[in-house]
Amino acid sequence: MMPTVAAQMQAQPPADMNRHLTEMLDVVQRLISLVEAENHLLETERPTAIQPLLEEKGRLSSVLAYGLQALKRNPAGVEQADRALRDSLSSALATFQDLVMANGRIVLRLKRVSEGILNAIIEETQKGKRTTPTYNPGLATAPARPPAASIALNATV
Repeated sequence: MMPTVAAQMQAQPPADMNRHLTEMLDVVQRLISLVEAENHLLETERPTAIQPLLEEKGRLSSVLAYGLQALKRNPAGVEQADRALRDSLSSALATFQDLVMANGRIVLRLKRVSEGILNAIIEETQKGKRTTPTYNPGLATAPARPPAASIALNATV
């Protein structure tokens, strides 16, 4: 019968847990540098330049999620690990969370700016399509008519 991952994690000696926490710290620090780079690119209005970062960020996020789940399944093992290492990981996770929140604010701000620009363009194009009301023979106003469409003939000889 195969032992479960949780049972394997609980059976880990503190040295293995320290190694696991060190690997988790490395992943979080790499994610921090990626999100910092992404935030810088977004702040300098180069959102298309973040595309190469997204695949690596997604991969590291999956590794982080899996690693954190493994830690949650073994709180006793985490308690036996090196205190300084646990504190470093906790601090790095707090920094990462702050950066992700800042990233969300930047993305929302850019979204609002983009939507504002699109709405202004739509408004201006709609203004060009409006015509002034016309009067019928009884001098009553008739609804505005759209401008006449041009007709182009493609005649070949």
